[in-house]
Amino acid sequence: MADRSVTVILYNRTSDTNLSLVGSGLVHGDWDVNPPATIPAGIVAAWTSQSNGFATGTQGSAQYQISLTATNSLQEPNAWSLKLELASLQPYLPVPFSAANGVKLLFPAGYNGSIFDLRKYVSESISGTPIGVGWDNPYWGSNDYSIQQIPRFNVSYVGGGGDNAVVVFYFNGSNVAPGGPTGSDPSSQTGLIALNEGYNRNVIAILLNNTKNVTLSKDSTSEVPSAQLTGFPTPVLPGTAVEWSDAETNLGVQGDIRYRGDIPGSVDGIGGEVIVNWDNPYVGANSYSCSAPAPYNISYQGGDGDTAVVIFNLTE
Repeated sequence: MADRSVTVILYNRTSDTNLSLVGSGLVHGDWDVNPPATIPAGIVAAWTSQSNGFATGTQGSAQYQISLTATNSLQEPNAWSLKLELASLQPYLPVPFSAANGVKLLFPAGYNGSIFDLRKYVSESISGTPIGVGWDNPYWGSNDYSIQQIPRFNVSYVGGGGDNAVVVFYFNGSNVAPGGPTGSDPSSQTGLIALNEGYNRNVIAILLNNTKNVTLSKDSTSEVPSAQLTGFPTPVLPGTAVEWSDAETNLGVQGDIRYRGDIPGSVDGIGGEVIVNWDNPYVGANSYSCSAPAPYNISYQGGDGDTAVVIFNLTE
């Protein structure tokens, strides 16, 4: 493993906005995994850069252009379909408008086309400056992260502490409140997940199900003593990712989630449990463990700091 590395997780938490890579680069270090060309709505993507010399760090950035997906059709311009379509577009428009009487519309300023061209206009109106994320994990000094925001959307991040850091950037629609750092140390960030705001011990976990046909469902024997667990994700479909968070104040957080693995056409599934465990104590070092029955494998990465981000990766 390199002396310094940063694994960047970019979670597109929107339901109707795709991200397309328009630029990336490194000031220091090498790519271990390059940023993906596209991140569709609802998808989690990851890439890694690492140091490549004696007593050096890694620093880089990536920029993504946004575009609305064609989630709705404007081919049926009756009163009800227009109202529904316009309501879904409302957060993205430059100025307020309404469709109170079906086809009697107040279009946004500068728009001179027909209703059939409205989605194209909205898409173009928000496709100017790309969003950007940056990271810097030096050999000496503190880790640092940056965000290039754009109107009507919000990008926030959490994690990023340690020599081999994992940082999660969240790309949200305009109706999501900003999160991000509460201090100069990235490992002390809180506030991204509303229920866990103000707690001084946090574990944010991401489980990647990189299998072709295994669906993970929570087992009843899972143990999470903390009352501040948010998200307890189930099921976890093949090729998807889920996230949860655990938090406490002036105490540590510890727990595990156990999944059974179901395979179509199989009574016994994968023949055992997939188990992930986390422990972020108030005093002492963080620790994690995970296991899966053969021929499946599960590993973890990250997990440093008082607000820890750990990634579990299930493969076959």
